[in-house]
Amino acid sequence: MAYLSSALHHNSIYYARILRNLMGLLEASCRDSFYEVLPRGVQVWVPEGNWGIYPDLTVIAGEPLFHEGYANRLTNPCLLFEILSEPTEGYEPTADTMLERSGNFSACRHIPYLQEYVFVHQHNPKVEQFYRATDDVWELAIYEGLEAVVELNLTDTRLPLSNIYHGVELAPIHTSLGYTESE
Repeated sequence: MAYLSSALHHNSIYYARILRNLMGLLEASCRDSFYEVLPRGVQVWVPEGNWGIYPDLTVIAGEPLFHEGYANRLTNPCLLFEILSEPTEGYEPTADTMLERSGNFSACRHIPYLQEYVFVHQHNPKVEQFYRATDDVWELAIYEGLEAVVELNLTDTRLPLSNIYHGVELAPIHTSLGYTESE
């Protein structure tokens, strides 16, 4: 297996493959259910900041709800996915700043409907799943290695990392299987 440089870009073929794979897995799981999977391009309205973001994938439960009636400002996401383009130097998810993984998550965790926020690394088989334990407490589960399986709390969907990363050339990683950490 060839190894990639750390300069992977958001619009790389690997990003596109991960997005396609996630969309397929979620669509297969959520089809004919209460949940709807929406691709990048749908704006999620963040009331805390009074602005919108464009997650890579958004899952809603039931009918879409919109901010002030604008059909491009979704207010009821229950699950968001972000595909990370590059590793963050020195990032340690168990550090005091683990909930500051991205500016988007810091603001989005205050969206009342949001229950899970999932970061998918593009450079190695690693997924960080933040999920709401109580109104003010988010917990973290980390999954690493192609044998790991992400279990979404909200939709009861299982996402094998081997399927998420199908067709993606991966960089070497330090393997340690998932664990859970509280805020």
